[in-house]
Amino acid sequence: MTRVKNSVTSHQKHKKILARAKGFQGRHRNIVTSARETLLKAGEYAFASRKQKRRTFRRLWITRLSAAVAPFGLNYSQLIKKQAEHKIEIDRKVLSELAISKPEVFAAIIEEIKK
Repeated sequence: MTRVKNSVTSHQKHKKILARAKGFQGRHRNIVTSARETLLKAGEYAFASRKQKRRTFRRLWITRLSAAVAPFGLNYSQLIKKQAEHKIEIDRKVLSELAISKPEVFAAIIEEIKK
């Protein structure tokens, strides 16, 4: 049986890793071992950041809603409670966008909630 070497396959794998590590700095861009470790860590950071992004946006929507309902004599927690009581199922993202882009529609929703 003939001897099989994996140099072609290894080279292809290494090229793939180094291509993904293109924007890294120093040895993390050129050395396969270091690039592989950095790519693993980058993947972990990317996963965590996607979760963090959702939290950050929710905080932004809550802050916007809090500021938008203040002129109506409400605060955020009262808005959410009364919205649930009146069975108005509009999420925070949409309410916050309405408060910015269509204040007259947002005001109508607030008046309906205040009844």
